[in-house]
Amino acid sequence: MTWFAFKGYPTIDVAGIQEKELAALGFHGYAAQAQAAAHPNDVGFWQKAQLNIIEADYSYAKAAGEQPGGPHATLTPGNTVAGAAQAAASSVPGLSQIGTFFHSLGEANTWIRVAEVLLGLGLIIVGLAKLASGTPAGKAALKAGKAVAIL
Repeated sequence: MTWFAFKGYPTIDVAGIQEKELAALGFHGYAAQAQAAAHPNDVGFWQKAQLNIIEADYSYAKAAGEQPGGPHATLTPGNTVAGAAQAAASSVPGLSQIGTFFHSLGEANTWIRVAEVLLGLGLIIVGLAKLASGTPAGKAALKAGKAVAIL
């Protein structure tokens, strides 16, 4: 739940898609109402139509008790978008492992391990080539390598 204040509009406390829409429009939200009221967002001409729709949606949801903390709210502190995503991830087998895989791509140790594996494979290839250099299998491999190099 994030508080937003706008020049010429009342302060609102939104969550979920409304919060995402306001952030996408370039507005800055705050954790407390006092902070938001102290730093209201300027509303540009191109933002007014969208902000009017969000304000009307907020007013309707507040009157219906569907805003966070209201009696009919579907988004409570324990039922957040992040919590829903985490619940969905835990219900799909293997989804958390995919996230872990992509997270590990950004770690330096992952790339060190990749380099070690590639270096090891290179050493094995060079060693096998030296071992087989005088044998008929080595000569056949050399011919195959030259044929591939021509293509």
